[in-house]
Amino acid sequence: MSDAVAVDGVWRAAIEAVLADPDGDDVRVSQGLWALAVRAKSTAGDVQCGGDVFGPVLTPGGYVVMRCWVRVESADAARTRDACDVAWRRFARVDDEGVEAGPDVEIEDPDPFGYPDVQGGTVVLAFDAREDEDPFPYRALTCLRILVEELRRHGCTPARLVNALRLPDDEGLDVEELADRIVVTRD
Repeated sequence: MSDAVAVDGVWRAAIEAVLADPDGDDVRVSQGLWALAVRAKSTAGDVQCGGDVFGPVLTPGGYVVMRCWVRVESADAARTRDACDVAWRRFARVDDEGVEAGPDVEIEDPDPFGYPDVQGGTVVLAFDAREDEDPFPYRALTCLRILVEELRRHGCTPARLVNALRLPDDEGLDVEELADRIVVTRD
């Protein structure tokens, strides 16, 4: 397991489940654990986050990757877009192990994929996962933390983060219900 990103027990369980299931045989367990970790740790009331944001998903090609698209709902779309622009640029500095390169490290300008766009009063953005054939949960977790940090720093709270792209495997999926089942099983 990588020590690149500090994780506590609930995130560790979610990340380990994702990494142990690259073929998606137990993707619902991974999704439920991710949703449980998001529920337990990602919000402090000012930023609400859907349980599937940046979480694992089974692709039509039959492998598990991390969701990369997110929709940010906040009162001031222009300010939120500015915060998301900073977050998006920071996303490009995060490697597969979840380590963000420092400001002194020179990197290429990011590919415009996922650049923040205002759509109907909300902002949609993504980290670049187009070439992923493996899940990189540490990167996803770091990007989630970056996004929340920049929304707070730019005064864009309260905010709500929701998954912006549904895949065929999402049909009938309720990650919050999956998380509830895990809680009941553990009790």
